[in-house]
Amino acid sequence: MRSQSKKFNVTIDFLIRLAEAQGESCAICHLPKEYGAWHLDHDHSCCPGQEKCGNCVRGLLCQACNTRGLAWYEQLPTHLRTFPLLNDYLNDPPAKRC
Repeated sequence: MRSQSKKFNVTIDFLIRLAEAQGESCAICHLPKEYGAWHLDHDHSCCPGQEKCGNCVRGLLCQACNTRGLAWYEQLPTHLRTFPLLNDYLNDPPAKRC
């Protein structure tokens, strides 16, 4: 968690609050953390370089939701993004409520 907090310019306290707000599970599929490491999801269009502002953080995701689900979904043209679960996450990410 410490390396992710530095990379994404957020505090460890913020990451703990985010995990608690998500019920200690993936923000999309709700798989508990014990099934694998979490990935800190962020809006890639916000910070093009290596430095992240912290405002682009959206939530904690399991590997499958982060790399295969959301990454694929965001590459689709807008008119094909018709999955309510993913749209709800993108429109109101957990990190914005912390």
